Amino acid sequence: YAADYARAKGVPLVMTAHTNWEELIKLYLPFFPEPFARKYVRTRLGRTYNNSDRVIVPTKAMRDLLLGYNVDTPISVIPTGVRREDFELGPEDLSRLSGKWRELYPEMNGKRILLTAGRVGAEKNLTFLLEVFRRLRMTDPDLLFVIAGDGPYRKALERLTRKLGLEENVLFVGFVARAKMKELYHLAEVFMFASRVESQGMVVIESMMARTPVVAIGEMGTRELMDGDNGGFMVDSDLDSFTEKVRALLSDQALLRRKAEEAFAHAQLWTNDESARKMQALYGALVGGMD
Repeated sequence: YAADYARAKGVPLVMTAHTNWEELIKLYLPFFPEPFARKYVRTRLGRTYNNSDRVIVPTKAMRDLLLGYNVDTPISVIPTGVRREDFELGPEDLSRLSGKWRELYPEMNGKRILLTAGRVGAEKNLTFLLEVFRRLRMTDPDLLFVIAGDGPYRKALERLTRKLGLEENVLFVGFVARAKMKELYHLAEVFMFASRVESQGMVVIESMMARTPVVAIGEMGTRELMDGDNGGFMVDSDLDSFTEKVRALLSDQALLRRKAEEAFAHAQLWTNDESARKMQALYGALVGGMD
């Protein structure tokens, strides 16, 4: 419909690709054989994006994925940015808000907080993080793992939490409004992220903007976003390595502080202002080319 409208009106059509549907389709259409479902996604998306004048993707990894779908429309890599001011929080505000969160969730009292955030879906690899947390608690019983977000996998994850005997130390807070998320980022000592299918991984940048170091699996968009150990540690999909890096941050306050400042500095590469400038230039060029 969008392509038909653009052609009828004589205006350029720009599409944004920010979801790796090839990895997700099996979760939404589990009754389709996976090879068939993947082939369908590649074919359908290739045709769809080739109907546009330009495709915008947030990372080079996403661009490479579309090139594999035989997309010959020009592809521009423009990351989704975040606003620095959305994640600023002074010491006095942090102290006051910390008290409110701990009053709302008494489980937080006396605990060091590990955080993850996002849609609670099977593709987010949250079972991996639960096992990491189980291992961390063997040496540090004062930890609390906060899971912010909601989704279709939440009940299954809650069952697994009880099965692992972690229900007293894992807190599901459900959906948290964006304005409130910055408070959780600031309260956490380490942000953990295990998704392997992210086109970008916005929550990683948001955490860094709040000066909370990140330990993440370095695949797809997350690999490009962190570009190594910037603002934390980027590791392989290995439980031992992931656990070791989180434990290193928790046990070394000097390292934690250094990585916190490094995270904030690295996040400045992914601001809204920079993304908006790139987007404005792109739209201007497209409109000028249609005149």
